[in-house]
Amino acid sequence: MNGDSDATVLIFDEYPLIREGLICTLNGQNGLVVCAETGDADEVLSLAEEHDPDVAIVSIDAHGISGLGLVGELHVRHPQLKVLVLSRRDETHAAGPALRAGAKGYLAKWTSPGRLLEAVTTMLDGEIAISDSAADLLLEHLVSSTSNQGTAAVSTLSRREMEVLELTGCGLSRREIAERLNLSTRTVDSYRARMKGKLGLRTMPELARFAVNWLENGEETIHLGL
Repeated sequence: MNGDSDATVLIFDEYPLIREGLICTLNGQNGLVVCAETGDADEVLSLAEEHDPDVAIVSIDAHGISGLGLVGELHVRHPQLKVLVLSRRDETHAAGPALRAGAKGYLAKWTSPGRLLEAVTTMLDGEIAISDSAADLLLEHLVSSTSNQGTAAVSTLSRREMEVLELTGCGLSRREIAERLNLSTRTVDSYRARMKGKLGLRTMPELARFAVNWLENGEETIHLGL
C-alpha cells in the first residue's frame, strides 16, 4: 500500500457494537481512516457516492437484505472500490460467490483484528484477500470446469435478481423471499421468470439447483444433469 496518503474506509454492519469494534481496529492503523459507517444497507450506496472510499467493509449477514446483491451493486457503481466481505459463514465455501459478486476479499467474522488489517492492506496492494484454503478450492473449481457460461450468465442479473437467487439458494420459499425483501409473491415470481431466461433454465427445480450450487459450492460451471 502506498504510504504517501491515507486510505479511507466505509463500514457497513447492522450492529453498532461491531461497527465500533471495526472502527477501533482500523482507524489510524497502517494509514487507514474510517470515513463513514452505517447499519442501513440503503445508506451504504449513498455514503459510497458521497465519500468515494478506497475500501468498503460489508457484512452480508444483515437481516432483511441480500448481502451479495449489495456487494454487486457497489461493484457496478464503483468498480475501483475494494470491497471486503465479512460473514458468519466459513470462507472456504462462501468466498467464491462473494468474489464473483465483485468483492476483493472475504473474512469470517471470528477472524483476528490483525488478520483484518492484513486483508485490507492486501486489497489496497491490488491483491485478493482470502485464505490459502479458500484460494486452493477456488482454483480447483476453475481447473475442473469446462465452461464459464453459468458464471457469465449470473453477471447479467440485476441487484434484485441476485438477491432472489441468493435467497433461493438458501432454501427460502417464494413467500419467505417476498417477506424478506418486502415484495409481493407475484413480483418474486416475475424475478424468477426473468432469471430463468437469463440463465438458460426451464423450470424452478433447475433454478433452485443452480442457486444452491452457485451459493454453496462456488461452482464455476453448473451441471444440471438433465
